[in-house]
Amino acid sequence: MEYILQNYSHSQLNSNFYSIQYVKNKELLVLNHKNKGAIMFIDKHIFNRYKDVLNKVSGNVLCLGLGLGLAYHVAKTNKNIKSINFVEIDNELINFLNPITNTWETNIYNGNALTYHPTKNYDYIFCDIAIKKEKKNKEIAKQIKNQYKNSKVIFLEGMYN
Repeated sequence: MEYILQNYSHSQLNSNFYSIQYVKNKELLVLNHKNKGAIMFIDKHIFNRYKDVLNKVSGNVLCLGLGLGLAYHVAKTNKNIKSINFVEIDNELINFLNPITNTWETNIYNGNALTYHPTKNYDYIFCDIAIKKEKKNKEIAKQIKNQYKNSKVIFLEGMYN
């Protein structure tokens, strides 16, 4: 798994709340939160899922959730994608990943994906937000599909397609 975050040191990604740990023998990238512990990870299976999905799309893409930037990392190799933008609710995460994201040809909007109103049309909406409760997933999936009914909505974490 070749992923750009493996190449950044802790001094480059500076945060009071977040740190990244790369576990080489398990090919696992972990995002740790100071108070919550490990809150996000990328392994080769997740990496391959993103590649499978993002290599099949084209046009303008909006990703709901920045995650660790995996969607951008994978999408930039797909020449059929015209643009990819993000909506991320966690401003601290946006700031933490700034040394990486400031080199991207994209926009990152700080806001709630469920209330965000884009100023342009998107062909695909990727929902990469974590929701803990099964019942809540169904409600949020329905809300997102209604909100972006003119776009193809894909839930990257397997919420509900």
